[in-house]
Amino acid sequence: GLKTLRDNENKTWMIIRSRMEIGKIVSWTDVLELDTWYQEGHRIYSPRMVECRDKNTGELAFSTCSWWIVIDLERNRPCRPDVFKEKLPFAEKTTRWKDPALAPYPSLEEFEAEPFGSSEISISYYDTDYNQHVNNISYVTWAVESFPKEFLDKNRPNLMDVKWEKQSFAGDNLYAKTFRKKDGSSFMTKIYRKEEDGSESEVFTALTEWTDR
Repeated sequence: GLKTLRDNENKTWMIIRSRMEIGKIVSWTDVLELDTWYQEGHRIYSPRMVECRDKNTGELAFSTCSWWIVIDLERNRPCRPDVFKEKLPFAEKTTRWKDPALAPYPSLEEFEAEPFGSSEISISYYDTDYNQHVNNISYVTWAVESFPKEFLDKNRPNLMDVKWEKQSFAGDNLYAKTFRKKDGSSFMTKIYRKEEDGSESEVFTALTEWTDR
């Protein structure tokens, strides 16, 4: 667990990137089966996979490939991806394995110059986690909230490929901008932090594709 890991070994898990493909939209009465596993290292990352299906129909609700790293807090450096191989064995490759390689992100130049949507961000107490920094899920929520409400009323995401680039903390000045690809096929959302010297830093990026509700 995160608290035990930090208190006893001065290490922590950190998510870097996650790509989720969304199938059916689940309903209140659906029964779901979720399968998740941890794979051998990919470069410096520890891949985690998830598949979630409707138990009755077998229809895919969503699948996810995430890249994680273990940080040595004393050295402030990533550990080898097999640092926990004695305590957290890799899934058997013959029974559970998915290609952990993710495609490179497109450049922002492929998107329209003017933002499709934007929003100011207010960080609440419940946006922060045990490490005293903004929880990774909050960035995803903020990215979606930067879309115009009229768009959200008619569309829902079927792909979200997100990456966390820098940590943020309570009191940071954050804002989001969403850009539409020039061919209209996808969107890129950037969350920026206004620094004390007047500069800005990119802290989060989301690449999303949408379909009709």
